[in-house]
Amino acid sequence: MTYQRLAVLYGLGRSGLVNDAIQTLEKGFLAFGMREDYVKCRILWASSLKISGRCEVALDVLEPLRKMRHEITPALFGRVLLELGDLHQIEGDYDRGLADLNEAATLLREGGQLTGLADAASMLGASCRARGMLNEAIRFYEKGREAYSQLGMKYLEAYMRILLAETYLAMGKLVETERQVLAALPTLQEQHMVVEVTAGLGILQEAARRRSLDPVALREFVQGRGHKRT
Repeated sequence: MTYQRLAVLYGLGRSGLVNDAIQTLEKGFLAFGMREDYVKCRILWASSLKISGRCEVALDVLEPLRKMRHEITPALFGRVLLELGDLHQIEGDYDRGLADLNEAATLLREGGQLTGLADAASMLGASCRARGMLNEAIRFYEKGREAYSQLGMKYLEAYMRILLAETYLAMGKLVETERQVLAALPTLQEQHMVVEVTAGLGILQEAARRRSLDPVALREFVQGRGHKRT
């Protein structure tokens, strides 16, 4: 039950409490030979460190788990690689991050881990965007959005739309930018996701500013208003 309580605390953003308590728990699991529980603790610990901005420490927590690949299920190792890939790309090692994320996606797909697969698509999109591969980023973000939609995770689907909107804006596709934000805002407001709502409104303002400076974009916007929003 302790692990479940820590997972709840993590979900509530109480990363400090998670970091303080989880080290004792994961050592207990290892002492009793509970390998998979030990790995899950390390994943939760690393995730908590990541959202606290301590990515180098999180990598130190996870990297030793590569040696345990054959002691745990492929799907669980896919989760390890998922976090490692995200951490490496955050730290600027995009090649290594992309390699880990691609392998994670394969393992999670084979294990039928749909939530993990959606997360992998989102992280792959972020990796591609950081490298200027905007079309590829759109493709992965859209895969993630569709997966979250199928899982009924509306708030994450809405968040993916904001990422799509940011990428479309970077590509100068202002009509698509607006469509994604307007589709996301109702859910974001309903879920009281203030940061994401603010980001969405900022994206809309920037798109409007760019249209005012570009007659062609303004004409496309006017024409696009008559299209059905997705």
